[in-house]
Amino acid sequence: MVADSPIPLPYKQTIFEGILLYILGFGFELAFRIRGPPNRGFFCNDLSIRLHKEDEIVPLRWLVVYVYSCGLLPVIFVELYRLLKYDPGRFYSQYERLRGKTSRLLIRCVIFIGWFHVAFMSTWALTATAKFSIGRLRPYYIEACQPDIDLTECYNTPKYFSEHDFNCTTTNRRLLKEAHLSFFSGHSSISTVAAVFAILYIQARLVGKTCSKIGPILLQVTFMASALFISFSRVVDHNHHPEDVIVGIIVGGLTGVITTVYCAKLFHQNDETIYEKEQKVLSNDSLVV
Repeated sequence: MVADSPIPLPYKQTIFEGILLYILGFGFELAFRIRGPPNRGFFCNDLSIRLHKEDEIVPLRWLVVYVYSCGLLPVIFVELYRLLKYDPGRFYSQYERLRGKTSRLLIRCVIFIGWFHVAFMSTWALTATAKFSIGRLRPYYIEACQPDIDLTECYNTPKYFSEHDFNCTTTNRRLLKEAHLSFFSGHSSISTVAAVFAILYIQARLVGKTCSKIGPILLQVTFMASALFISFSRVVDHNHHPEDVIVGIIVGGLTGVITTVYCAKLFHQNDETIYEKEQKVLSNDSLVV
């Protein structure tokens, strides 16, 4: 018979999977940082690595604020709007059944923000893998390394110096390690995946459900424009080459699309809910609650 009490929430599974996601992101980063990037040589006439290191236009702390704003704020406000005004009687998940609106809001936030973390941490892991596997030199590499060789004589010749032909005289070893992590841009990949998630989430859950047709579109454009600004700023402040940023945008965009469309399946609902598809499960006599 149909259950007359709420389905117990999978607290332990949710917490466990959340921890696993952060282990995925932090774990890859930590493991690769312990190993360190590979040492690489350079061509003497490569002007792309002789630039001056500028102050970051978008520091890491603001990137973190941006990413979590993309993943949290749209979900909270959109689901609050849908619960209070648009379709308060419609359930998105079976776990919402027989629960109050506050609990239902929290359940939806956990579901959608959980998928955001899947996209975010997957992108982080992919970015760390590429950075520490390739070890491409950043535009300010020569300044960070300060090699003990004369680079003026071969300024116009394609002479190659392997990693065994010189030593870096810099005392800032941390900056030197960072100078080997140009490909691909983490700022561009992570900001893009966050923006793409927010854009697709708004498209699936808000577009066509408000009195304003232009409002959701303006939000989507704002998310995309801000992600592009963060991405391109990495070229301006000499932290990345243009192709590093472009690849980062592609990786972040693809990860966001795959996670949102194919894993979370937001668009497969066709404005219906997964709850409506689970009625057979809830009405099955074998269901234990």
